[in-house]
Amino acid sequence: AVAIIDGEARQCRVHATNALAREHGVRNGMDLNAAYALCPALQTRLRDGHKEQQRLQRLARWAGQFTPWVSVEAPAALLLEVRGSLKLFGGAVALFERIEQGLDALQAAHRLALAPTPLAALWLARAGRRVCIEEITRLAAQLAPLPLRCLQWPQKTVRGLHGMGVRNVGDCMRLPRAGFARRFGQQRLRQLDRARGRHPDPREAFAAPERFRRALDLPAETDNTDLVLQGAGRLIVGMTQFLVQRQATVQQFRLRLFHPDQPATAIVIGMLDSGCDPLRLQSLLAVRMENTTLDAPVISLELVSGRLMRVEHNEQDLFRRSGVSAWSSLLENLCTRLGVDAVHALSSVPEHRPESAWSYDTPLAEYAAQRAPLAGRPLWLLPQPQPLSQSGHGAVTCDSGPERIESGWWDGADIARDYYVASTAAGERLWIFRDCRSPHDWYLHGIFG
Repeated sequence: AVAIIDGEARQCRVHATNALAREHGVRNGMDLNAAYALCPALQTRLRDGHKEQQRLQRLARWAGQFTPWVSVEAPAALLLEVRGSLKLFGGAVALFERIEQGLDALQAAHRLALAPTPLAALWLARAGRRVCIEEITRLAAQLAPLPLRCLQWPQKTVRGLHGMGVRNVGDCMRLPRAGFARRFGQQRLRQLDRARGRHPDPREAFAAPERFRRALDLPAETDNTDLVLQGAGRLIVGMTQFLVQRQATVQQFRLRLFHPDQPATAIVIGMLDSGCDPLRLQSLLAVRMENTTLDAPVISLELVSGRLMRVEHNEQDLFRRSGVSAWSSLLENLCTRLGVDAVHALSSVPEHRPESAWSYDTPLAEYAAQRAPLAGRPLWLLPQPQPLSQSGHGAVTCDSGPERIESGWWDGADIARDYYVASTAAGERLWIFRDCRSPHDWYLHGIFG
């Protein structure tokens, strides 16, 4: 039997229980000593408000698949504005059941209610009333029998109402409005009006974070790579769900492995083509883990996505094959297995001088995969321009040109050249230039493929 407890040492109370504890009579709100008297073997865990809010925010992101208007009602509730989604999901009852099924699959304890106003739905859910009310004319009758505890008003207010014989929401509604406001405050009266739809009740929409970040505590510390991969797989599935909801992909993500007595191990996975396929991401991580030595047991994991990228809707062809090519997959696996620093690509640089217009880069860099305009340039450049008379290509014929390139005066490596595309009797296409400072000197600089 397990109970979550809350409060100071001498005022600890039971906040939540599992089924076995409830079978022994342990109830929420019960004093801890009374709970031990009913169940001596009761195991307790201290309530963690931070983790509860993280869980609530994850559920808020998940709920975004049903409506764009989700509001977090701390500490333990979500409000979904679903009027605009009813037709899409086949009506209120169908949507209600769809949300319930999703929460069951997430193993999230829940109480649901659907009502025309946010406060009415919240109070009905707190009371455990599984109702689906669409007409506002039915609202007052449904709210009337709810106990005052569902309103979560201050204890002083509740005691004052009890002293007047008020036991439920209906009793509050029957009190004279002026007297109620004078004794218990205008704020409480406005809450009653908002619950019945007599007063606007705007809510702040939940803003999902721009990147996915989630941690997972392992059941026990382990140095077994397979167990670590299982936990990481759960985080990856969560990240892909996050991406699907935002219609986004990632090109990189980072997994951190936390150890008891030493710094965390960071594993960065990059992809040539962005994506959100969990099997692909798990496969790349498994390849990296094959070459990762765990120097200490792992106690927890954290997965952080890279920058989110917009989904390209042409990522599948007519036959619904994946847009990730075999070449891209090969590069990803090479970089993952050998390390990013062991695999190089060529990237263009905004520079007119041909010798300086390229650089080595990682093939996973975002701009390395982009196709730069060729602008009549050869694929192969010689390490140094070679005098044309010594190149061994014989007589050449200029096919196009000249293209004047004059640049670099500011750094002492200035050039002034006229470039031509030329061909030989053997059919080779060459990139040659004439030095403007020495018009009779011709050089071979590159060869077209």
